[in-house]
Amino acid sequence: MSKYVEIDNASLRQKIQEYKELIWRVGPGSERTIEAVQEIQGMEKELKARNAEFEATDWKAFTREIKENYDFTY
Repeated sequence: MSKYVEIDNASLRQKIQEYKELIWRVGPGSERTIEAVQEIQGMEKELKARNAEFEATDWKAFTREIKENYDFTY
């Protein structure tokens, strides 16, 4: 059973967006980024199981966009 089963579709879509924003803040390669990606994948799997309308993350494009636009200087 999915840990997201109790959460409504709109809330899942909002949480996905929040995790994507977290990824942008912490940058690629961190442990928090890996956890966020896993959470997003779990939520998208739950939405798909519900046949809900949502835009699945294109991970290749998302990763490329971060690599091209993230400021790696600290």
